[in-house]
Amino acid sequence: MAVRETFDILTKPSVKIILKQEVNANTKANLGTVKKLLYAEELSMNVTTSICSVFIELINNVRMHSAQRKRSDAPLGLLLVGKDDNCIYLQSMNIVTDDKVADIDTKLNRMNSHIKKELRMYYKHRRRFENPNQDSDGAGLGLIEIAKRAKTAVNYEFRASTEGFSLFTMLVVFDKGGA
Repeated sequence: MAVRETFDILTKPSVKIILKQEVNANTKANLGTVKKLLYAEELSMNVTTSICSVFIELINNVRMHSAQRKRSDAPLGLLLVGKDDNCIYLQSMNIVTDDKVADIDTKLNRMNSHIKKELRMYYKHRRRFENPNQDSDGAGLGLIEIAKRAKTAVNYEFRASTEGFSLFTMLVVFDKGGA
């Protein structure tokens, strides 16, 4: 991502919270800051719960799947919380190895192709089985959880960063009205 594009994203008036630090389990403490923003918006409990759940899933995805995971001296990712008149959005950015791009792309395409009811059924089905991805520390349910709670299809992009690495950006949008 070009420096100017990054600057434009980070300085949008709609961006309310930026977490730029090593993402680890302690970062979940920032959930309190996100909740304050959501309570000020007077959202329904369902919308607030969905946003908080996805926020935690994005933290976990960055924490567990960042190519910088082993480097304690480098930020592992960036999480943005923004809003406009009708929507709240969460955006995550982190570096992934190029060998993971096809797998992530396939999973997100699969999630985006399902309607919400199918995603709920798929989630229940997958909960009963062990995660087939031996490289994953998680249960393999995070992307399903994100997709089923989002207002629209999950927007995502991979941009070549340095040799063997790509910047992975995911944008999840929520309707303030809960529709």
